[in-house]
Amino acid sequence: MMQPSARKRARIDCIIHCSDDDSDALVSPQDLDSWNTLLRAAEIRQHDPVLEAAKGLEEGGIPHIHYHRKCRSLFTMKKSLDSILAKGVKIESASVDPRRRASRDAPSTSRIYAKVCLFCEKSSKYMKAAKTREPLIQCVELRADEKIRRAATRKLNQRILGLLSRDLVAAEGHYHKSCYKLFTKDDSPAAARSGAGENQEESEGARYEEAEIEALEELFLYIRTELFPNPEVLPMINLTSRLERSMMSRGIIQLKPATKKHVRRKIETEFGESLRFVPDEKGKLLIYPRSLSMDDLARQAHKMTKDLQEARAANSEDILTKAGMQLRNEINKQDVSQPWPPDTDQNVIPAAVTKFLHTLLTGECECQTPSERAQRLATSFGSDLVFAVTSGKTKPPKHLAGTALSHVVHEGAKSRRIDVVFDVYKETSIKDAERANRSAGTGIHFKNIQPGHNIQQWRKLLGSSSNKASLIKFLVEEWKKPQHREKLEGKELYVTCEQLCFKITKEQWEEAPELKSSQEEADTRLLLHALHAAESGYKSVIITAEDTDVMVLCLGMCHKIPSHLFQKCGTKNRTRFLDITTLSRTLGGSVCDSLIRMHAFTGCDTVSAFAGRGKMTALKQVKMDKTYQDAFHELGRSWEVSPELFEKLQEITCHMYLPSTHTTEVNKLRYELFCARRGEVESSQLPPCEDCLFMHALRANYQAAIWRRSLQSQPFVANPTDCGWMTDEDGKLAVNWMRGSPAPDAVMQLLSCKCVRSCELPKCTCLSNGLKCTDMCRLQTCQNKAIEEEPVAQQSDSESDVDDIEED
Repeated sequence: MMQPSARKRARIDCIIHCSDDDSDALVSPQDLDSWNTLLRAAEIRQHDPVLEAAKGLEEGGIPHIHYHRKCRSLFTMKKSLDSILAKGVKIESASVDPRRRASRDAPSTSRIYAKVCLFCEKSSKYMKAAKTREPLIQCVELRADEKIRRAATRKLNQRILGLLSRDLVAAEGHYHKSCYKLFTKDDSPAAARSGAGENQEESEGARYEEAEIEALEELFLYIRTELFPNPEVLPMINLTSRLERSMMSRGIIQLKPATKKHVRRKIETEFGESLRFVPDEKGKLLIYPRSLSMDDLARQAHKMTKDLQEARAANSEDILTKAGMQLRNEINKQDVSQPWPPDTDQNVIPAAVTKFLHTLLTGECECQTPSERAQRLATSFGSDLVFAVTSGKTKPPKHLAGTALSHVVHEGAKSRRIDVVFDVYKETSIKDAERANRSAGTGIHFKNIQPGHNIQQWRKLLGSSSNKASLIKFLVEEWKKPQHREKLEGKELYVTCEQLCFKITKEQWEEAPELKSSQEEADTRLLLHALHAAESGYKSVIITAEDTDVMVLCLGMCHKIPSHLFQKCGTKNRTRFLDITTLSRTLGGSVCDSLIRMHAFTGCDTVSAFAGRGKMTALKQVKMDKTYQDAFHELGRSWEVSPELFEKLQEITCHMYLPSTHTTEVNKLRYELFCARRGEVESSQLPPCEDCLFMHALRANYQAAIWRRSLQSQPFVANPTDCGWMTDEDGKLAVNWMRGSPAPDAVMQLLSCKCVRSCELPKCTCLSNGLKCTDMCRLQTCQNKAIEEEPVAQQSDSESDVDDIEED
């Protein structure tokens, strides 16, 4: 007789069984929204099992129930629920905690908006072509508020305009990223033209066409706002020259002949009969508005005649006025091409203005050799005159650097010492990937700025590392000059330029050798300056920075700096001062020391983050468990990751993805999660494999080691190619994600792309992942397909011997 070997497992039934699905594939509510939807349907249907499960739940709790997907779909079908409500069924919700009701069931008197999307009015929704829900984003930037406001005004959306009666940042408004993009998308023709131009920046023809369209729009605006309100007769060449200057300011070196030829036709197309074109006595075109009557022409002619007569009869008292007008004309008519970066030796002062100032300062009509003082004052006064007369369109080097220094002095108005710390931009850096994401590789490289050109896209200008390095050198060299040192008054200014640091006062400037450093990042170098200030006797140090890395570094290093540390952040209207020293004492030295390493491991500017896993989970583990603090204390201590440290990092990673697990190996946890979800899981929902995690740990250890040495002026830094990076074809550092193959060769052969005409980046999935196309790919004639070499037939020794015998 057979004995039962084990007790049978109790069967779990569907709590809302209402379909023909009798399988064991049961699911549970994944989040609070899912449970609230099910509970609402149960209240309408008076379904006792679900209502019983809701009793006694704490706020935000989710019961442990199971159901079939098909049953839930039928149970929560909106059409059926609406028909039940239409019959007048009373909903009994006494068993449900009133605190669990949705925030939008009743009008809210809160000062902040409910945590639902401003546009779709949903707290969560599925992302397009994905099985994951799209998270809500809180509005934290004023430019997002302004962009939504402009879009709502343009679309006359009364509901959104009503919400905008309050500041979205202050009211903590939320939105989905896809809803925000859809709502703020500009469908106007001008935006479409601009978008087309940006997508084809590499094409010279498209760039020229975009510049021509913008220049024509600027010219049309001038005609509407200047010529029509103040009608007068203008030579056609004036408008053509204005168009040419506008296009040159947009980077077009030379206009095409067709552009100048068709200016009249385009103006006539835009304005029709509103403008008249007539030739002068030499055949040159004149243009004037049709609204200019004969009476206006007669008055203008009479005024010109009168002015001419007065000019002929003018006495010597008008010489000063004439001289002023002459100097003004000399300044306005000069064509000054200002190079970028600015050249401190470039002369933007006309010769007539220089001669006038030399005469005024020396009292000599023909001053051939003015003194050094006269030359210096003439250059300073002349720069001011040029800047003032051109309304800032021509910016002498004095004014560009002076504006930047004024901002620095204003920021440190209440401080006796100001330190300005810049990044060092090396050719090869671990921040290459991050700078590429910030458009550093596609930033605009300015070689020549045309007269009157105002830089509109500073983000693209500063997206180039070479531009930023040149700008830093220019500013430092200018700030050393006496005319700028005058602004410092009784303050000390320490400013870095590459590895050097200079101390600048009102009286002089000198190099500060004690602050010379080989550190690359300003985030770490500013702590060296804070330590120097503290050792110089300053009791409080305020660090102005918006970067999270700076706050984390300050918390971890403040116990080594004998001064009270503060961090100033926020906007002009919402400035905040964080008391770093007090916060560090509250958290504790051990937690703050672990915080730097934890920040590097969970993701920063140079180290990737874990998909879908924020820093809060790891932070809670660090604060509660001394074991995790000890593990992070070891990270960055040396330039290598020991096997013992990697085992601890594996355990931390496993708990980040599944806090209740007892598994300490990521490969094993990946398998368990995959099996638990029956294969229906995205790769981003699984922890990285052991190989990928080890390379990630190498990079995090490298960054943590650099941060640990923030207070060293000349720290030793290992080669990044030995610590999780590699060198790409362009000589730049790129992330080395893993050492082995991402899958077995048999699986790699099954991968394929769907390219039709050609395999090109970024559309081809094979090229995007660094793979060769296979026989499974749709296109079989692409250049990315692996070349199969035919095996060369090799003769055996016996065959060669036979051939030799036959030849004999």
